Amino acid sequence: MADMDTAIAFFQGRDEFDEPSEVAAYRVFVHGVEVEVMVRDFGEAAGDTRYSAVARYADAPFGHELVMNTYGLSLGKRSATVEGALASVHWDVFPPLG
Repeated sequence: MADMDTAIAFFQGRDEFDEPSEVAAYRVFVHGVEVEVMVRDFGEAAGDTRYSAVARYADAPFGHELVMNTYGLSLGKRSATVEGALASVHWDVFPPLG
């Protein structure tokens, strides 16, 4: 795997690229339903806004539309830490299905 900061430095300052980041994907069960979580790392130079997290149902429940920060999909605030980014995800938008 390439050094993340080196890869980000390559993209920065080039007109055709915007906000490069490394992405890690995870699958977790929330209330018994599989949720996909993606954590973006914008590199050390991003400081207090280095990490962000987005979570969504891995498979959208039939007949339900995903609505940002309301139902089945949430984007947390950017943070200096992975924990901060994950803590800002609206986990309550993943209710038990049934």
